[in-house]
Amino acid sequence: AQRIGLYDQALAHYRWIVEAYPGQVEIWPRMDHLPRVYFRIWEVLRRSRAPAEAISQAAEAVLTTFAESDYAKHIRIVTRQDACWAEMKGKTQP
Repeated sequence: AQRIGLYDQALAHYRWIVEAYPGQVEIWPRMDHLPRVYFRIWEVLRRSRAPAEAISQAAEAVLTTFAESDYAKHIRIVTRQDACWAEMKGKTQP
């Protein structure tokens, strides 16, 4: 659903997984299913241009629950890039 732009359906599926495993950090040992699902929620919210607050909450869920994951590292990088772009854009527009 996510790949073809059906963001509402993708979010419903990802959120169902999160709700099915509350408070857990893995479904199967040594597999990154849950960190990936949390990351995909953040990614879908960004792609669908959801409100900034929703995107920020999704990022925070990844950053606090899976702080050392590659997903968290990616979010930190993208967040810094977004801030830099916003700052540059603010300086170039009247």
